[in-house]
Amino acid sequence: MNQTIRSIALFLAFATLTTMALGVIPKVTAGGPLTGNMLIRIYNDPTQEEAALATGDIDMNDWPLSSTFITAHAADPAITLNEVAELGMMEFDINNQLWPTGPITSPRTGVKNNFFNPSGVRDIAAWHFRRALAHLTNKDKYTTTFMGGYGYVMQTIMPVPALEGFTDYSTLTNATAVADAGPGGYTYPYDRAAAIVEFQLGGFRDYDGDTWREWRDPGADGIYGTGDDGAIEELPNMKFWMRLDDPNRRQAGEDLYAEMVTVGIPEAATAGANGIDKRIAERSTCFNMAMVVYDYNIYTGGWSITADPDHIFDFMHSSMGQYSWANNYPGFKNAEFDEYAEKVKYPLTLGDVRNAAIQAQWVANKYCPMIWLWAAKSVKGYRTGWDGAVNQAGFGTDQTWSFQQMNWIGGPGTSRSGPANTIVYGFKSDISALHVLTSEWLWDWNVLYLIYDTMISRNPYNLPNEIGTLATSWSSTNNYPGWVGKTVVEFTMRTDALFHDGTPVKPADYAYSVLAVKAAGAGSAWNYPSQMDVNKVEIQGNTIRVYYDVASAFAVHWAGFLPVINKDLWDDAIGAGTAAGYTGFIPDDTNGMYLPGTYANPAAIRAYHPWESTAAGDPAKNDLSEDGGWVYSFVSYAVGNNVALSAFSNMYTTITWKGAPITFANFIPSAFHGIGNVNYANGYGEGQGWYTTDEKIDLAGDLTKIATSAPSTSGGPWGPGQTQYNPDADVNNDGSVNVIDLATAGTNYNKKQG
Repeated sequence: MNQTIRSIALFLAFATLTTMALGVIPKVTAGGPLTGNMLIRIYNDPTQEEAALATGDIDMNDWPLSSTFITAHAADPAITLNEVAELGMMEFDINNQLWPTGPITSPRTGVKNNFFNPSGVRDIAAWHFRRALAHLTNKDKYTTTFMGGYGYVMQTIMPVPALEGFTDYSTLTNATAVADAGPGGYTYPYDRAAAIVEFQLGGFRDYDGDTWREWRDPGADGIYGTGDDGAIEELPNMKFWMRLDDPNRRQAGEDLYAEMVTVGIPEAATAGANGIDKRIAERSTCFNMAMVVYDYNIYTGGWSITADPDHIFDFMHSSMGQYSWANNYPGFKNAEFDEYAEKVKYPLTLGDVRNAAIQAQWVANKYCPMIWLWAAKSVKGYRTGWDGAVNQAGFGTDQTWSFQQMNWIGGPGTSRSGPANTIVYGFKSDISALHVLTSEWLWDWNVLYLIYDTMISRNPYNLPNEIGTLATSWSSTNNYPGWVGKTVVEFTMRTDALFHDGTPVKPADYAYSVLAVKAAGAGSAWNYPSQMDVNKVEIQGNTIRVYYDVASAFAVHWAGFLPVINKDLWDDAIGAGTAAGYTGFIPDDTNGMYLPGTYANPAAIRAYHPWESTAAGDPAKNDLSEDGGWVYSFVSYAVGNNVALSAFSNMYTTITWKGAPITFANFIPSAFHGIGNVNYANGYGEGQGWYTTDEKIDLAGDLTKIATSAPSTSGGPWGPGQTQYNPDADVNNDGSVNVIDLATAGTNYNKKQG
């Protein structure tokens, strides 16, 4: 927050102890999107996508804009720019199994699953090699020079500032706790001299005088230069895969490559020869080599994550890799780390998470299994004239809350080139597979999240706060009769939800969705980490209970955020008698306990392409067009060109928030009010004529109004005056206006609704 505003907010607390939109905006209560169609244009190049946003060929982009574009369009009235601290990260993924970044010398490809051996000569050498790479990584250069300041340096797997509450960098530099490390402790600041020391400690030296580093075993005494040293070994072929489609990651990769060569790591003279072997390739090739074939030592990776820190387990626990399509494709296997990661995944209360997360990060950084680079200071844009955009914390404007409410109203200085009644959305990269069970990629899920509904969703402005979508109520307990000590999550399911084929969404569909993922297992179902601990699902009318074999405060999110699929369609596609042969079909309107079925061949799930197939459901319709029940239904996909979607007009009209139904249109301004916007649409003060509404948290409209009202309570006089209770200034709705409300608004100062 701007320091001046922070000071004013604190002063007021102690003292009390733009886009022009013309025309009438309708108060819409319909559940379906306000815009009838969506066209996703695929560019495969962020520069081309940015050019399309500038000309109006697209209405909104999907990828953080370059500093060049931001500078050029900061004052452009035709484009609205919004910034968020992204819930995502970029990193150098390192193969912890394959020599010299891991201990195994051969074979050079394929799955490997050795645990770190603290007595293993090559384990120790590889550890030093990885630490040396970390010291050659110039994160400040990447975020300032390459990204123009639009990146936050990361030191651990936890992106900051989005999830900084789960970090404590001081533990990484504590002199006693990190005594085995060089300058900067376990943060490994850019330092060539420190990198050279790490290479030397690992035995990577120039033994034959050719200026390039080799390796040799120090022998039984562990000391180099004595008589029992092993033979000199040339460094093997080390493939360094760099993503062609992301200029920032490519530049970071090129920079690390150059640094490695500078300190004596030999370059491969030809592809496949000994030395560091630079491979620049498009996304699918890199993915295949890093996550399926495991033919890599370094890869310029990246992840989009959620607001829950249990990705620490899902990405790095030993059980998560290596296997085809594994989350833990670096193959980091460390028993000490696993102990803390399990405490993050399975906390009894959310209050137990922070310390475990900090300890897990400390162990991970000690062994340097990968090098975390940056989280984007993500600026995205949309064409001014679109009303209803929602700037979601951690993600930005291109997500379903926006697309559900956006409608074109135009206005002076606004323009667009796309077809009428259509949101034109730009993608930096192409679709890989529109498959709700197996898809891995961000762009796949950017489409799938528009198609598939879930039991609950996140409040876009306050991510820990849950919203009921298919569920009208939800809860979890570790004390359910007969299941004490393990978690049971309970939902009450709404009765008015439909799939895109017009059939009702039933409890059996949800139960099937959970159990089909659980049965598919790791490597076959992308959402498996969220369902892997499910034991069974119970249906009693519209009440559903998910029984877990573990206790975790995150279980309600594992169960609640899972996409719900149409069991009848999927039984046609992967059920008994198909190649996948899943046996877990659940009939409608039948109470009982249901266990996961079995697959004849779970690998065959990937062979089913619902975006291309007409085999399930109505043979005259594309399978994916019949599935899902969220804001848009699938129409078509042209490879490398576009995806077409159509608004789902038969969607339900309300969601559940704070235990009561609320329309989509009323929820968004109310939710934004909850983080500090006092003069919001539909607020009490608007009805009383106290002020003009806006969609931004600022000094005059919000902080001052809270300071004026405080201290006051709902039992005292109401009004907009000094120490009068203003219910809109009571942003946390606790019946009292005080410094807590002022601190909330101050923390979110300058944020915009959309």
